[in-house]
Amino acid sequence: MSDNIASGSLAPIVERTLSNGLKVYLFPVHESGRIYADLWFGVGAKHEKKGEFGISHFLEHMVFKGNERFGAGEIDRITESSGGYNNAATHSEYTHYYFVMPAAKLKLALTLLGEMCTRPAIDAAEFTREREVVMEEIKQYRDHPVYGAYAEHQARFYEGTAWGHNTLGTEVSLLTMTPETMRSHHKSFYRPENASLILTGGFPDIEKALKTAEAAFAGWKGDGSKTPKRSLGEFQPGESILLEATDNESVYGFLSMSAPGGDLSKESALLSVLLYVLGGTFSSKLHQALMEDEHLCQEFDFMSENTHPLNSLLFNFTTDDTAKIGRIIEVFRNCLHSAAESHFSISETSGAKAALIAHRAVDAESTPGAGSWLGDLAYLRRSLQQIAKYIEYMEKATPEELRAAAEAFLTNLKRTGLTITYPRSMQKPVVPRSLSDFMSYPQKKRAATRRASKQPRLIAKLDSGVKVYGWPSPSSKLFAVKFYLPYNILEEPLAGISRIANHLMLKGTLSKTAVEISKSFESVGGSIGVAFSQMNMGIESGVLAADWRLPIETIPEMLSEAAFDDAELKQAVWQAIAALKTQKDQNRSVAWTKFAREFFPGSPFAVQPLGEEEGVARITRSKVRKYAGRLAGLDGMRIVVSGNYNESELIEKLTKELSRRKFSKSCTRAPDEGKFSGKKRRFDLEMDKEQSALIVGIPAPGIGSDSHLHWELINCILGVGATSRFFVNLRDRDSLAYAVFSMYIAGRRLGCLATTILTSREKLEQAWDGIFLEIRTLFDKGLTKTEFDAAKTFVVQQSLNTLETTAGKARELARSVLLGLSPEFPLIRLSTLKAISYDEFRDYLCSMRLGDWGAVHVGRE
Repeated sequence: MSDNIASGSLAPIVERTLSNGLKVYLFPVHESGRIYADLWFGVGAKHEKKGEFGISHFLEHMVFKGNERFGAGEIDRITESSGGYNNAATHSEYTHYYFVMPAAKLKLALTLLGEMCTRPAIDAAEFTREREVVMEEIKQYRDHPVYGAYAEHQARFYEGTAWGHNTLGTEVSLLTMTPETMRSHHKSFYRPENASLILTGGFPDIEKALKTAEAAFAGWKGDGSKTPKRSLGEFQPGESILLEATDNESVYGFLSMSAPGGDLSKESALLSVLLYVLGGTFSSKLHQALMEDEHLCQEFDFMSENTHPLNSLLFNFTTDDTAKIGRIIEVFRNCLHSAAESHFSISETSGAKAALIAHRAVDAESTPGAGSWLGDLAYLRRSLQQIAKYIEYMEKATPEELRAAAEAFLTNLKRTGLTITYPRSMQKPVVPRSLSDFMSYPQKKRAATRRASKQPRLIAKLDSGVKVYGWPSPSSKLFAVKFYLPYNILEEPLAGISRIANHLMLKGTLSKTAVEISKSFESVGGSIGVAFSQMNMGIESGVLAADWRLPIETIPEMLSEAAFDDAELKQAVWQAIAALKTQKDQNRSVAWTKFAREFFPGSPFAVQPLGEEEGVARITRSKVRKYAGRLAGLDGMRIVVSGNYNESELIEKLTKELSRRKFSKSCTRAPDEGKFSGKKRRFDLEMDKEQSALIVGIPAPGIGSDSHLHWELINCILGVGATSRFFVNLRDRDSLAYAVFSMYIAGRRLGCLATTILTSREKLEQAWDGIFLEIRTLFDKGLTKTEFDAAKTFVVQQSLNTLETTAGKARELARSVLLGLSPEFPLIRLSTLKAISYDEFRDYLCSMRLGDWGAVHVGRE
């Protein structure tokens, strides 16, 4: 046997070749009590000779009709009496047979597979009876409104190629077949060197499973001759259009386009991601456009046919009116062209890749799922290295690569096809006269030089003292703005009044009600909300660029002339008290409140922004009005804008709106941040909950420090995501925690790495020791380059995801400005992060020592 063990993302899959040439892929699913055995053959409709169309599918039926050892129907009876099931399928590219059985029945499953697939009897009487069954199946599919139309569509689109006939064949072709022609077909293609065996599930030992497979297929030998190849044909340039009236109630459409890819090529991998981004989710462009915005389709699908080398993309849909057909095709075309114009964001691409990875993980959890997924990729006897490369292409796809993939096939459409079946009661649909021309994307010359990047910067300091910072994105369709007022939460006259004052600024002005303000933004698809933290408060908004004047006119009025209505104040107080009570019911919230108060002395981080129930209950309208008037000072105000805006118009409008409003002359200054002071203390608070909440904090530098990026990486490595050390070791390996969270809390100078775990009381002390062990191990022994690269890639990608959006740019620019850092800090941070090397980071870790710490435990004693 040859041996090849998968590495990386495909571990623990093992690839072997048996002595007779049969390739075997083994994927243990140790927790499973089942096994999945699936035998694939490289034979399907595309391999059939003219006059024998449908013979591969017919043979699939006959394989179950007995052999010298098992009579007709006996294989099914044995399978079901053993607590399992079996099935098979024929495609244009392959035929496969699978059994799902209890793990103890592996030998039986392989024996049945070996007997039925390698030595079918193909009895003449059974042949005649089963041919009638297949003919009825042909009629059933022909009657089906979708499958029948699809078969006709494929026959026209693939005309002149090996894919141009139905997998089921026709009544005429079936009647010309004999048992002898079927035996010849079986002998030609059902050969060990043209087959792959997939084994997944709870088999106890790989070597034993392989020996069982060797024994089951020991009598199956190839004769040394080559598997015959059929002439595949080529796409003839042009298009096929069929508009057919039927007795159906709905309209069914199929639109195909020739495309690169197929097999496991890079083009095929990119198309998989591209199609998922376009139509794989509720929020995708096609779903929103076709089903939500204009209600054009009841359902649709967009997929790659994955035929090689004549690959195509298929868009099929169902609708209720032929009058919608033209618009459906137009919207579909526009979405594809948008993709070719590089309109995909990093977050869209990352989301699609993450979903595809998650789907693969979900498949791998069940025995049949793991087998089906692996079989789809490995049936052509592909190597695991080839499969891994294909997955790597998908996981590393970039928005630019997706754009290029979309443009590549749209500018080179060799063939298009459209089939519409519609009720006779409806008018004949109107479709583009030249479908290929309509769908094709016009090639555009790209600029030889790239535009200079637009940098975030201070764009104005108004006479009033207000500083305005901007991050322009001329290509964006959006505009975001944030108005910030600094304040000192440590000097609140009543705890919680700052948050309530900020909240009430949204609830109407002296001349406009809250509903009127809300509707003015909703009517243009915009948003407006509170921006609040322990050191800054204000109002933020996001609108289309064309509506940028709306927030610039409205927010100054809200800040300076808030109504502070009694009814709204009563509602805000009630909500704040209710939120405080809810927090007191949660051990994690109680732990965090205690943690902040004990370990951030003299810092705004130690203050509960919701306040205390007693103080909140004493807040009155006059007190809020007086307090808010003192906060709204122009000298300390900071305004941040991002997106598409005209700088001179913006400054002129801001100056005008601020000058006509009444603002305070004074300015409240933000307090000092303080520092984390653990003093190696742990507080234990009793609370009647089944789980314990434990928060452990260690000091870290603030964002103004040269080493703060190192701590972002440390936080990621220790406690962010399912591959972090806390998650892998405390949760998965040792089962010491139900949930693990890690945060890098940082101001300009203040920093803290805080880890939160939820666990049972009896495991608490072990989890406590486990946290410190992981931290010490990281500082003392460092980490592998692979672990470093993964953490760095994750943090960099998260930063890129944030900075690609208008709102994200505004948020990062505001954070920099409010911390007293330069406006360019988000870009400086990103470039510095990219430049951190493994050796530099490892040396930094070696210089660290675990000293001060603080902890809070809340749970049963």
